[in-house]
Amino acid sequence: MKVIDVLGMQITDYPLKEAIKLSLKYVGNGAMNTIFYVSSQVLLDAGENQQQKEWLESMDLILYGEPTVLDVLGENTRERKNEIKQDEFLHEFIKKISRAKQSVYLILDSDEKADSLKRYLQELHGSVNVVGKYIWDEETSTAEDLVNELNDISPVVIISKLPNSIQMRLICENRRMINSGVWVALLYERVINKKKKVTFGSKLDWMFYKRLFKRKVNKYEIEKAETEAEEQLQDTIAEATISSESDARDTAE
Repeated sequence: MKVIDVLGMQITDYPLKEAIKLSLKYVGNGAMNTIFYVSSQVLLDAGENQQQKEWLESMDLILYGEPTVLDVLGENTRERKNEIKQDEFLHEFIKKISRAKQSVYLILDSDEKADSLKRYLQELHGSVNVVGKYIWDEETSTAEDLVNELNDISPVVIISKLPNSIQMRLICENRRMINSGVWVALLYERVINKKKKVTFGSKLDWMFYKRLFKRKVNKYEIEKAETEAEEQLQDTIAEATISSESDARDTAE
């Protein structure tokens, strides 16, 4: 485990085994915990929006949802990239909660996507217990209706796949009112194709956001280093001034 400064956000990075172990503790700890997948695009948006930054930092567990983030942050080992490409966290998490017969509830923005995700989860583990779904419509749905629906069913695990800003808002503004164990927020750009392989948007999108994210991170790191150097210089000047004043007093005495 280590804390990484990403565009001013303090993100705790957990190895896969530790992340899975932590997520399983969430299931039965009596509180509603949150697991949030991030991409280059999600981090860029949060870096430029104070509210999203605060929401993201409030998540209990943050996972990298696409491998290009690792390249920019210098965490690009082959093992970690494969963990993301093979969707290993979700595989293991679904396997564990299915064996424990824990209930799962889906929140997406279309029936087609909800059915596709349900099929995918069933392929991860045939006995996964999906007990319902909520189709979010930005024009007609309300957080109150969703919370009431969730509390009527009281699923142990919620899995959502909505546009990032909507997903963050729903989780952070309502988490204390929901009687569930874990809310897992998948990337909206996450795609399950006909071969049931998980991808994370088009390669062009990957490259665009990777380049933009890299530029932003590099700029942030340069500005951060300049600020730290300026602060260190000011501290040195202040210490020298104090020392000089002390010497002057000693001489006068």
